[in-house]
Amino acid sequence: NIGYVGTLDYSKLHSNFLSIASKINIPKTKFILCGEDIDDKIYQESLGFSKVSFVFTGLVENVVSIYEQLDVLGYPLNPNHYGTGEQVIREAMYLELPIVAFSNPCEKSILKNGFNGLLVRTEEEYVKTIENLYNNKQLGINLGRNARHSVLTELNPDRVFNELGEKYAKLLVKNKSKKKFLFSILEFNKSDDADIGAK
Repeated sequence: NIGYVGTLDYSKLHSNFLSIASKINIPKTKFILCGEDIDDKIYQESLGFSKVSFVFTGLVENVVSIYEQLDVLGYPLNPNHYGTGEQVIREAMYLELPIVAFSNPCEKSILKNGFNGLLVRTEEEYVKTIENLYNNKQLGINLGRNARHSVLTELNPDRVFNELGEKYAKLLVKNKSKKKFLFSILEFNKSDDADIGAK
């Protein structure tokens, strides 16, 4: 079972997702897609790929039940997607799922290729990497273990809050100064009593 959790829209998902999925040559492959598919657009398009089993769960409050069904998180995102923290990747890492994703800036900042996930550059590489995981179960197990260890280490609350506290401490001792946001809208440059939260 190959899973995707997140926005089912091409602003996030790779525009060729369905055709890429259809090229994966693994017996009885099932793609479980968890998320809101506005206007059933991707579902309708998936009907054109009758040889592939796509399961659309809709929006699920507690996605643990979805993750438990997966053998791999296939996370082929649009190269210009809007994601920054990718909670889905972090959740899958914590649950020891092997992850295959495109080598986009956000994904590269989270996954170390070959250690705690697999990053690919092309559609063909994505397909071959998923097939390789199917044929090399130990690789998936190792990636999953390393992924969980990475999350437990990097997102350890004590470490995260200490680092954040240090950054705030450095900022607080800096001299204060007024800023003009010339790159932004005129609203930012109005008088000091302008009532906008960003200011």
